Amino acid sequence: ADPGFLAWYINQSEFQGQLRTVAKGTDTPLVAKTDIQNLTVELPPMNTQALIARLDDLSRRERCLLQAIAEKRSALIRALTQDAARTGREAERNRT
Repeated sequence: ADPGFLAWYINQSEFQGQLRTVAKGTDTPLVAKTDIQNLTVELPPMNTQALIARLDDLSRRERCLLQAIAEKRSALIRALTQDAARTGREAERNRT
């Protein structure tokens, strides 16, 4: 099995639901090794697994890049508005 595919599969809501049914405890739910061994993972062909893993990786990278863009945009807007406010105050002082 492709490790990236397994990581993707484990994080899917269907599999997470299976984990919740066997988890024990409330604060920090624990799943026994034997319970995990009894869960099934449907494995498509290796090339499909690799494609899914790659797509999932690209999707995560996209989210990180979009977050970085949003942070940079916010910083730019903050800097521009602070500069505009400072310039406006200086212009007002020079007129008086």
